[in-house]
Amino acid sequence: MPGIFTFDVPIKADAEGEYIFKICGKVDGGVVACEDDHIVVRGTGVPEPGIVFLMGLGLVGMGLARRAKA
Repeated sequence: MPGIFTFDVPIKADAEGEYIFKICGKVDGGVVACEDDHIVVRGTGVPEPGIVFLMGLGLVGMGLARRAKA
């Protein structure tokens, strides 16, 4: 008897890139369905703490330089 089955597949990607994989469903040891999947993982754009510090240091330096001119 045919049926509809739903399931979740958690994916954890440790790096940006393209991931291609195959998922197959088995019933009583036999493959009843397969699916090819393709996922593209992009970076979130969260800055590194060191970069934020350097940017802040540069802004302080520009403020001090402007103050010294005045």
